[in-house]
Amino acid sequence: METITCQQIRDALKRANPKVRNIWLFDKHYVALSVDEFKKVLQTVEPITTQFKDELFDCDDYAHVTSAFVKLKAAAKYPRSIAFGEITVKHSMSKEVHSLNFMVDDKEKVHYFEPQGRIFVDGDNYKPFFVRI
Repeated sequence: METITCQQIRDALKRANPKVRNIWLFDKHYVALSVDEFKKVLQTVEPITTQFKDELFDCDDYAHVTSAFVKLKAAAKYPRSIAFGEITVKHSMSKEVHSLNFMVDDKEKVHYFEPQGRIFVDGDNYKPFFVRI
């Protein structure tokens, strides 16, 4: 667990994709967890049981609710908000837009988290255009 600044998160996101522009970070400092620490927090979060419903409860809703549930559990354990939030991307090959979650770890590396499957995914083909913690 490391405390990092909002600027360190911005820098990590820009290293992962230099063209990302819309980065909304509402706190000055965050707790950056290791992936293993994050997985422990995630184990305390109930899975979302609502089924995917296009235009009603779809990828952006899964990302938003997952972000809130994870932060709620983390708030009971850590002194600051964790470096975990929502990210909207355009896939460089399919050109489809998708929302999911991301974290910045204690080494200032960005990891993408798919809330619908509760797994980390490779973000090599993602072009982020909106980020929010």
